[in-house]
Amino acid sequence: MPRWFARRAKRLTQDLLFKQALIPGTQAKYDEACAVLLRLNRDFPNRPELLKRIVTVYEQLRDVQRASAFLKAYERQVPADPWATATRERYSLIGVR
Repeated sequence: MPRWFARRAKRLTQDLLFKQALIPGTQAKYDEACAVLLRLNRDFPNRPELLKRIVTVYEQLRDVQRASAFLKAYERQVPADPWATATRERYSLIGVR
C-alpha cells in the first residue's frame, strides 16, 4: 500500500471518529461521546480540537476535575487562547485548579 494512501486512510478514520463523537454529544449522550473522544485522543494525542471537546463533555458530565486536567493539556497546545482563559477563570471561581 502506498504511504500516501495509508496517511489518507488514517486521516479519514480520524475525521470519521471525530464526527461519530459529535452525534451522541448533540443527543446529550455525553458518556458515549466521552468514550469516543478519549479513544480518539489516545489514538491521535494532543489535538487541540479533541482536547477542547473533551473539556466540554466533562463539563456536561459535571466532572470539573477531569475537565480541568484536559484544559491544562489544551492550554499547553494553544497558549493564550481566550476560551481557555475564560474557562480557567470560571474554574478558579469554584475552587478548581
